[in-house]
Amino acid sequence: MEVFRGWPADAKGITFEPCKWRIMIHKSTIEALGMPEYVRFLFNAEKRRFAVQACGMHDDGAEKFPKLQSGDGGYVYCMFLVQYVFKTCGWNAEYTHRVAGILYPRERLVDFDLNHFWELRWEEVTGVEQGGNDDPD
Repeated sequence: MEVFRGWPADAKGITFEPCKWRIMIHKSTIEALGMPEYVRFLFNAEKRRFAVQACGMHDDGAEKFPKLQSGDGGYVYCMFLVQYVFKTCGWNAEYTHRVAGILYPRERLVDFDLNHFWELRWEEVTGVEQGGNDDPD
């Protein structure tokens, strides 16, 4: 497991936010996938790999892609998935975890190695103390 400091400007990213039970898919990731209407999530717990793949509405695991919020990215709210990723990776739930990914254009997929991440306190990310509004709006 490796914690980094300093986020690369051109990175395709994903952020796991435990205090809101959500995953933020960064705008750079969404754009790299071609602004898809539907995506699916793939998780290999043994290797600690997570992927976001553009797909069609009728494909297995298809989820309607969230609208961009405040220009940063789209949010997916899934308490079970966030808890499972945190438990599997042994991450501290007092921190958000940001991960850079690699685009595989032919597969329409961005792959994230969860063994290499940036760890930030919620207050550093938002400027708001943790424990505020738990509503997913």
